[in-house]
Parts: sequence; C-alpha cells; structure tokens
Amino acid sequence: MLDGDDANNVKAARKAITDGKFFGRLFVLDPDFEFANFTIDELVNAATDLWFKESGEVVDIGTILPIVASATSGRSFMALLRDSPLRDVDKGEQWGKELMRRALSTETLPRGHKRAGVLRPVVDAARRLMMAREAGYLRSLDGYVLDPETGDLRPK
Repeated sequence: MLDGDDANNVKAARKAITDGKFFGRLFVLDPDFEFANFTIDELVNAATDLWFKESGEVVDIGTILPIVASATSGRSFMALLRDSPLRDVDKGEQWGKELMRRALSTETLPRGHKRAGVLRPVVDAARRLMMAREAGYLRSLDGYVLDPETGDLRPK
C-alpha cells in the first residue's frame, strides 16, 4: 500500500513492476492511506479515543472538527491536529492499530466519504493477503502478470 501523493514511491514501485522486480498486489491510495480509508470524522474520533487512552482526558469532537475540516490528506490532517488540544497524537504504531481496529469493525466506507459503500482499501488488502496464503507464489508467477499502472494482477 502506497500513498498516492508520494509520487517518488509510486514511480519506483511501477518501475520495479515493469523491471520484474516486484510481484504482488499494489495498492496506490488516493490521496493517501488515511483519506482513502476514512472520513475526517472517523479520523477525529480515532484521535480523540487515542488521546483519552493516553491521557485520560475527554476532548469534545466538536471542538476538533472545525480545526481539521480543511485537511485533504493524512499529512495535512496531522499538521492541523497540532493546532488542537490533541497536538500530541502521533502517527505511530498506536495510530495504525486504532485505524485498523476501526476499519475491521466497519468494513465499508461510510457516508461522507467520496467512495461511500465500497470496501475500505485496507480491508480489501487484508482479505487478499489472507487469500494469498493459499495461492502459492510460484503458481501465481506462472499464471499472472502485475499491471504497473493499476497494480492489479491479470492472467498472462
């Protein structure tokens, strides 16, 4: 899974595919992991829950939403969050765990997301990983090719 707003990483991954150095499913997320998988409301809820777990302090979501409402990516969301009472919430391991817990509890994107009703990309990726355990890497190499533009596997 790559953030689509990191052009260098996307370009490197597509080159590796073209050069035959990468095989698997590539997910390029638009614009990045957070905004491809969550709404701003969900990100704020995750941040306030993490803050409560770490500090024991309750923060009203309504005071945070206006501060981060203009965010267009995970990076800008976290930058705006620095100007709120949640300034110490960090994109570390706990953040990732909290987001994954939320994604698995509600697997489809909610209303308010531009792709509402669709399976969250992170859940799609997790399901594909589980299926891949049974697929057999060498059999997949023999039968499929990875499209560098879409990241999808297609039959040879």
